[in-house]
Amino acid sequence: MPEIHERLYRIRRTGGRHPSFSLERDGKDIGEFKFQNQHGSKSTVSLNGKTIHFSRRKGLKKDIAVHSSGVASPVASFKADMLSRGKLTMDGAEYRWAPLGRNWATWAWYDSSGKEIMRVSKKFHLFTENAEVYEFKNGLKEENRNILALLGWYLILLGQQDILQHLFVSMEIYLNKQLSRSY
Repeated sequence: MPEIHERLYRIRRTGGRHPSFSLERDGKDIGEFKFQNQHGSKSTVSLNGKTIHFSRRKGLKKDIAVHSSGVASPVASFKADMLSRGKLTMDGAEYRWAPLGRNWATWAWYDSSGKEIMRVSKKFHLFTENAEVYEFKNGLKEENRNILALLGWYLILLGQQDILQHLFVSMEIYLNKQLSRSY
């Protein structure tokens, strides 16, 4: 396992009608991550005086375009596979997103050589959603580090929502079958 360089962020849910999160570094709030709608197809991050937008494309997979304020075309593009894993293309480089081992609460970004460069770990607390983002020595620009860290958290949240939706549909199908048998 690579040596952890530093904890980049602590992410803490702050509530609201649409999920929103504060971003902390060294115990200080440095930004905000907010869903623009309940199903998470659009999110906005305010960090270091810049705004980053995540837009989930329609379809079964979680393909995402990343936009930075003042830039017309996407600064990054994430192509998902059916297991919530995928590849991000940003500044001519590709980064792979995958769970860390069999632990689906901790995910990591890997560079093109397969080296882990960042880890996003969901912390389980009663009634809250928190995470910690750890960075490994990688030489990335600050804006790219921020995009990797926050897109990782966004992907974990989307995966969690998808699981809940699948469970809900499965329960509804099961209950409908049970009701139809009783008639």
